[in-house]
Amino acid sequence: MKKIVLKRVPCARPALALLTNEKLLQSPSLLNWSYPTAATYIKELPVLRLNDGSLWKEGVGFLISRMYDQNFTRTNLSVRSISRKADDLAYYKNALDTLEIDFKADERFKTNRPTYAFLSLLNQRVSLGELAESSASRIVSTIVEFYRWLEFQFRLQRMYPLWEEFTRTRSTVDDKGVTVVTTYTTTDLAETIKKARSPRDPNHIVDEGKLKPLTEEQQTETVKALYDSKNTEMILGFLMALSSSARIQTAFTLRARSFARELPTHQEFFRIHTGKGTGVDTKRGKKHYLDVPAWLYKKIYVYLRSDRYLARAKICQLPESEKYIFYTSRGNPYYTSTDDATSASKEGSAVRVFMTEQLFPRIARLGHSFRFRFHDLRATYCLNRLDEGLQSVERGEATLDGVLRGIQDAMGHSDIRTTYRYLDYRNLNPVINTVNKAWTAKLLSDIVKALDKDCEIN
Repeated sequence: MKKIVLKRVPCARPALALLTNEKLLQSPSLLNWSYPTAATYIKELPVLRLNDGSLWKEGVGFLISRMYDQNFTRTNLSVRSISRKADDLAYYKNALDTLEIDFKADERFKTNRPTYAFLSLLNQRVSLGELAESSASRIVSTIVEFYRWLEFQFRLQRMYPLWEEFTRTRSTVDDKGVTVVTTYTTTDLAETIKKARSPRDPNHIVDEGKLKPLTEEQQTETVKALYDSKNTEMILGFLMALSSSARIQTAFTLRARSFARELPTHQEFFRIHTGKGTGVDTKRGKKHYLDVPAWLYKKIYVYLRSDRYLARAKICQLPESEKYIFYTSRGNPYYTSTDDATSASKEGSAVRVFMTEQLFPRIARLGHSFRFRFHDLRATYCLNRLDEGLQSVERGEATLDGVLRGIQDAMGHSDIRTTYRYLDYRNLNPVINTVNKAWTAKLLSDIVKALDKDCEIN
């Protein structure tokens, strides 16, 4: 099983015959089909190809149903989300092929049913560290969604269930400190996935996965390695994540229009709104903001007027008001916004390749062996903010609750308990507790200023 992405797929519409007792009077082969127009082409369609070269019709049908409804109206799911579901289904089908189990098998014994047999294999891979718990949970969710679609679409009747459903309650604390209890439905498949470590894990912070913030020394060496690469786009993109909590999809879908004017000398931060309707992507389109420090804003402002940027942006077909900040040398965005219907779909793979092939080797040449994920930079920002805030608490300039509420707002945490995990991590991790006490956000700008003297950014 392999996922491939088809470009400009023509989708003809059938001229449906009259229905009698909810059954077609004609067979599908006898229907009249209207030829597609430009509006009925699918720009990009992930499909699943079986080992014999044929398409997995059930899997492909499911993917199309997620992208378009029965009236060929586009759904709210992005191509990126559809592609991820395709990856999940391919992972599942390949695992079942390894186990020699048919995905439609209706077995009496629970261990032989496709979902439960797969779950056993999935848990084994999670326990061995071959797959993250968050990825395993997402794959299971996609599988349940696929089977529900399959049963509805083909009216399949099963004798033995593929999972059991339960009703659970969950309590969260909103931004006003009010406890909100919600009821949700889950399955024994989802609940059997091995849970992440306790939030009081001294080695990781559980926040949308297990994150590991960089220490002060690691941050310093990372910025040095970035400057050594002389890749202006990567330098600015990584600094954006370190100084404002931006995720990869947010940092690399920022628009040039947000940096169109010079800042007054007295202004310390510039707020950029992100999320649905802004052209800047966030997780699930959640509306939020970035507070960009003035020193970084000014760097980007200068970069956007450089020959390097203008040459790259000129290749892009987007109108001037929609231009991104960060482009590759070929004029492609590093990450394509869900609001962008013109540019080719990109999901930050070039950023990850840069980390593997350029950034980490440079860090190694500086005498260090650590590695990290881009998302760890977001956790690093949060811990930096926490350390800076705790210093204010020690000086009597702020309260701990006020500091944590401010960080919750900056990070966009729906539940204050997620923010408290950073405090637990700081107190439990001996390296962070001793080394990062002296850290403030000012240190990052000081590092950049020192490096700017030796390496001009343009």
